[in-house]
Amino acid sequence: MEPESAPTCYRHPDRVTGLSCTECERPICAECSIPAAVGQRCPQCVASAGRQRTITARSIGRPSSQTAPLTFGFIGVAVAIHVLSLFAPRIWADIADQLALFNILAIQGEWYRMFTVTLLHASLTHILFNMYALYLLGPGIEMRVGSLRYGLLFFAAAGAGSAMAIVLGSPGDVGVGASGGVFGLFGVWAVSAFLQRNTRQGRAQYNAILFNLAINAAIPLFVPRVSWQAHLGGFLVGLAFGWVFINIRGKGSSRIHIVLLLAIIIGSVLVI
Repeated sequence: MEPESAPTCYRHPDRVTGLSCTECERPICAECSIPAAVGQRCPQCVASAGRQRTITARSIGRPSSQTAPLTFGFIGVAVAIHVLSLFAPRIWADIADQLALFNILAIQGEWYRMFTVTLLHASLTHILFNMYALYLLGPGIEMRVGSLRYGLLFFAAAGAGSAMAIVLGSPGDVGVGASGGVFGLFGVWAVSAFLQRNTRQGRAQYNAILFNLAINAAIPLFVPRVSWQAHLGGFLVGLAFGWVFINIRGKGSSRIHIVLLLAIIIGSVLVI
């Protein structure tokens, strides 16, 4: 039996490659690989997708409320609530009482706190870090997967992070912050960067993701009251969705993605 020949780029038959387009699955070389929010695409798929579906470095570098409405909408609401903590602390305290993740209250039935916790932040540094990360990571994914799946992804990651914080924490713990959802976005980008690590841009992105993950993994060792459980739970959801999004495509794939995310959200609530 003859050995199977290595795949070559469909545009450059003389170049052996291990990359393939995440849309059409044809083999492509590093030169033909165009990074996407999840995976990589070939020039033909990018061209055929149309202007409204093409994610370029410029569009990701200058996101707007039109291209990423959920990302900017969430940032706006979270910032507005945090402003209250500075100028109307009593009002903010009342809101925090209703939205923060009190583990014991979530266990007793107020499960909505697992998701509303994302709207609250403990300090200016806390909200600046999370909103800046959301601004960097969110628009590219929202433009690529669509606002519906993006919103479900964010809250699935937040819910899983909250569930892990409750299960691995203590009933008396109280949490605030959007870190679970943000780390879900980190997970999606980590999958994309890993698949593109053989390209120059992909390798730079992969190294940047690893660097950021290393920093965030170390933060709980030096900063008290940082929930590593929420970070880990959100990140695992991001990894899972990123893998499913890349590997399950075609007719009906969108429904599969949505069902998966809804199952994670419901499962996060049931597990507590």
